[in-house]
Amino acid sequence: MSFEPPDPLKLFESIRKIIDAIVSFVRANQWSNLLILIGTLLALIPIIARVLFEQLIITSLFEDYLGFFLVIELLIFITAIALKLFNLDRPLSPRLRRILLLLMSGTVLIYLIAGLIFQHLIAGLIFQPSTTQFKCPDGNEYCFSWGERVLITQDSLEEATRKESCRNNFNLKENGTQSYGKNSQEDFEKAEAQFRQYTDEQKCSNDPEAHIYLNNAKAQMSEKTPIIRIAVSVPISRSNYKGVSEAQETLRGIALAQYKVNDENNGIDGRKLIVGIADDGFNPQETAKFLVERQNQILGVIGHSTSTATKDAGKIYNEKGVVAISPSSTAVGDLQSSGNDLTASDYVFRTASNDSIAVKQLVKYISNHTKIKKIAIVHDDDTYSNSYKNVFEDEFKSQGNGSKVINESNKESDKYCDLSDNNFDDGYCLEKVGQQAEALLLAPSSPRAESRPVLSILKKATVPLFGADSMYNLEVVKALDDANKSIIVAVPWHRRDPWFPLQKTANDYFRQHTINWNTAMAYDATLTLAKGLQEASEICSVWDKKLTNLFDTDSCLRSELKNVLSNPKFSVGESVDDNVYESAVEGGVIQFDKFGDRCAEETEKKAREGGYCKDSRNKIGSLVEAKNGNFSALIYQIKNSKKRMDFKLN
Repeated sequence: MSFEPPDPLKLFESIRKIIDAIVSFVRANQWSNLLILIGTLLALIPIIARVLFEQLIITSLFEDYLGFFLVIELLIFITAIALKLFNLDRPLSPRLRRILLLLMSGTVLIYLIAGLIFQHLIAGLIFQPSTTQFKCPDGNEYCFSWGERVLITQDSLEEATRKESCRNNFNLKENGTQSYGKNSQEDFEKAEAQFRQYTDEQKCSNDPEAHIYLNNAKAQMSEKTPIIRIAVSVPISRSNYKGVSEAQETLRGIALAQYKVNDENNGIDGRKLIVGIADDGFNPQETAKFLVERQNQILGVIGHSTSTATKDAGKIYNEKGVVAISPSSTAVGDLQSSGNDLTASDYVFRTASNDSIAVKQLVKYISNHTKIKKIAIVHDDDTYSNSYKNVFEDEFKSQGNGSKVINESNKESDKYCDLSDNNFDDGYCLEKVGQQAEALLLAPSSPRAESRPVLSILKKATVPLFGADSMYNLEVVKALDDANKSIIVAVPWHRRDPWFPLQKTANDYFRQHTINWNTAMAYDATLTLAKGLQEASEICSVWDKKLTNLFDTDSCLRSELKNVLSNPKFSVGESVDDNVYESAVEGGVIQFDKFGDRCAEETEKKAREGGYCKDSRNKIGSLVEAKNGNFSALIYQIKNSKKRMDFKLN
């Protein structure tokens, strides 16, 4: 909101009248009227600050300022009423005069002290645009944007989009961010036009960062339309910007959901959804701290991408009471053997299925379609990798018939294929396990999945290959294609033919339907957060909503959001008529179990206790094969003792 200074003459005349009124009330001993005047003037201060300085109230005062302010105002007006009731508008004794003056001067003094302490914040809000600056830990770049700066640069964009037209028209994206950063209605309109031109079908329709900024600019164009802010945390700069592809996959899902919520559902309770993008590739914990420090602005977070990042950041979200929904963390949360404490945060939820479901599907395929009994696992010391390895060991051994993992946990052989070992050698790993293993399962953490040792193992291995969802990336496909090999990977979701509704939406929006599971789970995470905020808004009282409009605190929404998502009855897309909140997953419903994990047909009994996941019909999980330069759905048949079931995992 722009600031226009008042007319000096009108301001002078208003102040003169107020002073004359105060002097008149004192001379006439009209103490009650004096108190009413002072109380009214003090009540106008936060309203004026809201109009002129926007975020002064929510950024400068302590958390319970509103209650404190109301108590002071109540005391002033009760005193005024008492003076009138007891006919005390008359010359007062020195003692009563001192008490009255002490009350009034003390109240004014409190306001003056608060103003002096936080005056530097006022100056910043007047003379700077209301953008949010978050320096990357390396100090070279900024790592957060509402639309005022480019996070996915032209150099990194080439690897992610692979479109010459994107690079040739990149200046339109940069111009859009410059316009957005000027923070005026006119410039928001200009930014909207520039982002729209850049994302045109003939230029760069597949850049999700630009689409999110376009949606944000559209939401900001009208001063009369209230907004609601969330943030997404993605690993853009991870491993020297190798995280760009994964980040863009996630951002595509968020851009699609944001468009659906804002344009097809008229926002969240009439408020348009704005998404800030944070790059957590350098340090997820520092990113989480930055986001929770702005909890008066940011009501929820989509992130983080890995289980380790989600685990570390979850402690911060839990401490500050900020909800986070991870679209791609899949580690099993109650594994004591791996030291995993993902379930320690009541504020973290996950829309991807946990690894126990993927492992069951993978083991079932191996048991029913191969004669493999001995498997070696390539892993590291990451939370996700440990989780996958431990769950797979237990599930595979439970098949009986001599099925076992060669390099079992807590044994000497465990270190043979440990990627986190400083002395790791891929040749030594293959030599050791190759003497006994009939297949290899690769379950590295996401940052290591594209590393040289892993790609080398893919090329050199002479036994069948299986993989965790971290192996679902372009570098793996390239390496296997070069070596004329394949790998079977278990993932939470995969596109199909005929298309899922999300594929059609993506094709209309990005001009491509070949989205992957990161996009689908991020889409579901954003819809979940939007639906949760919608239900939280309905719970909050009318008075809470009035305070929100006046002070922009959103404290009710923030506290109710966690309660809504934790309720066993909460679901997204349960109504067949609900086209806006429609999950990407077959079955169409998003629910959480008692640990905050996504409900599925395979959700265990322990996680359903308390009425969670009742009648869940989500068919989550697919097996895909990387072969001939692409990931394709694996179509196979499983034989049961009594009947045959066809699984078409498209």
